[in-house]
Amino acid sequence: MNNTKQLITIGLIFIITIIAFIWGFNFLKGRSIFKKQYKYYAVYANISGLTEGADVTISGRKIGQVYNIKFTNGKTPKLVVEIILEHNIKIPKNSIAEIYSLDFMGTKGIRIIYDTTSTDYYNIGDTLKSSIEKDLMQEVNEQLLPLKRRTEQILSSFDSVLTIIQAIFNKNTQNNLYSSFNDISLTIKHIEHTTYVLDTLLSKPSGRINKTISALAALSQLLQKNKDTLQLIFNNLQVISDSLKNSNIPLLITNTQKTMQKLNDILTKINNGKGDLGKFVNNDSLYNALTKISNNLNIILEDFKLNPKHYLNISFINLGRYYQYPKSRK
Repeated sequence: MNNTKQLITIGLIFIITIIAFIWGFNFLKGRSIFKKQYKYYAVYANISGLTEGADVTISGRKIGQVYNIKFTNGKTPKLVVEIILEHNIKIPKNSIAEIYSLDFMGTKGIRIIYDTTSTDYYNIGDTLKSSIEKDLMQEVNEQLLPLKRRTEQILSSFDSVLTIIQAIFNKNTQNNLYSSFNDISLTIKHIEHTTYVLDTLLSKPSGRINKTISALAALSQLLQKNKDTLQLIFNNLQVISDSLKNSNIPLLITNTQKTMQKLNDILTKINNGKGDLGKFVNNDSLYNALTKISNNLNIILEDFKLNPKHYLNISFINLGRYYQYPKSRK
């Protein structure tokens, strides 16, 4: 009887020990055999040192742990990470299970980054999207890469500057620079001379510029004094312009054209010998007759100059005698 009790006691102790060992093993690995657990999966090409039992967090709070890590089958095997959550948390689709560093010692964990825009949720057992946070070395390299490129550009530019400096300090270039500096010096002297001349013109009371400015001032004063007269002139010009605008200029032009046409017709008729005026202009007989009369008058005037007594018969005794006209000379 005592042996039976001892065997039963030993068996119970053995069972309790096995249960305690299983529970302790799972406890050390972060597993609980008394709580319901929710599994999700994530696939990675590289887990960067992630181990089983690593923490799984959401917004910085631990909600589970990595339960198992195993390889997939295929030519390029990847790592499947089994995640166990302690709470039935709804994870929106397109959320990401990102491996990140928990501390500077390189301890890794997984944090779930929520996609707040999605209204659909993963089901338990689904595979989440995955990513890996860049480690410190990668971050440093990415930060230093632009600086490295910029430094390389500066060094390249510096090499170009050194090449240019070497080209500048050859003998021919030095001579050219010397000539250029001489030209610049002469240009500065010319500018100084021009400035001096301008200053002299402006400072002397009898200078042309001062005279011109004085004349402009006098003209301005004259215009100011006669502004009323100028305003009246401008008003009259405005009235004339309005009168011309309101007058029937096209009709006047038409009448002028008709008059000129009639005058042209009259001149054409005169040129063709029509009418008395046309005969007078185009007939030579009238010209010949006038020429003959002019010649006869010249003869009479010459005879009058030579023999005035033939034409002036004045008697102081017989004033009543009639004047006798001279006989015409043949």
